Amino acid sequence: MSDVKRPYRTTYEQMCKLISRVSTPPEVTISELKGARYQAWLLAKELGLLERRGRAIGLTGSGKKFLDSDMDTRRRILRVRLGQVESFSSIWSRITSKDSGNDRELPKSDIAQIVSELTDAKPGSLLDQYTANILNLAANANLIERKSGRTGVYNVYRSEKFGDIASEPATVEKKEVIRDVSHPDLLDRISLLVYDVIHRDSEKDKHIAEIRQLVINWGQAPWAGDISDVEKRIVLNELNHALSVGTRDSFRMVAETLAILRGERSKQRNLSDF
Repeated sequence: MSDVKRPYRTTYEQMCKLISRVSTPPEVTISELKGARYQAWLLAKELGLLERRGRAIGLTGSGKKFLDSDMDTRRRILRVRLGQVESFSSIWSRITSKDSGNDRELPKSDIAQIVSELTDAKPGSLLDQYTANILNLAANANLIERKSGRTGVYNVYRSEKFGDIASEPATVEKKEVIRDVSHPDLLDRISLLVYDVIHRDSEKDKHIAEIRQLVINWGQAPWAGDISDVEKRIVLNELNHALSVGTRDSFRMVAETLAILRGERSKQRNLSDF
């Protein structure tokens, strides 16, 4: 249970401050990290943005990309990375499971109850801190937003903004066949279609229809097992937003998310060779 508790005694802002500090000399040693800075290091390490280098810490490739990105891209990177961290995703899955029907509002007390159950934190200052920091990370990942005009109530984005579009009604004929591509990997397949949407204006509508049909038939696709549940949720969330907006910029956001996921998968493959 300590692995669930430990990273969330810090905030997004504290983590960004540490990442920025690590990027400039002199080097930061682990022994000099105390309190909130140490907790920020634990979170950044879990998200794959910082790594240990002997007695010091340094930026990973993803950490450098995060540091060099604009605010929107940072939020997307954070959202992808949080979805890959079990200690956060287990809490967030419970939070979104309470968000049923068309009601997208959730009181802070319900969120605190979930955090308490999963971390064993009792009501008091520690639970208040865990809950506040979970909400801080979720807000900075654009997963949640404080309800305007209502104290202690949050809009939880699941279906409308980041949800699973597989449940949406089909907008193309079932008989339409998605064109074959050479690589069976699902992330690569979607990446090719997204690339076509961005760069091939004359057939943009066709490629959007192919993406929508692919998602509708996701479970029946023979290559669907090639992608993990976490990756699936991340990709569906981003595609849902892009398909609802329909702009090239929104599909560029999907392309960046796919690049992050595919880069992590490639790195895992390379490590398995040793």
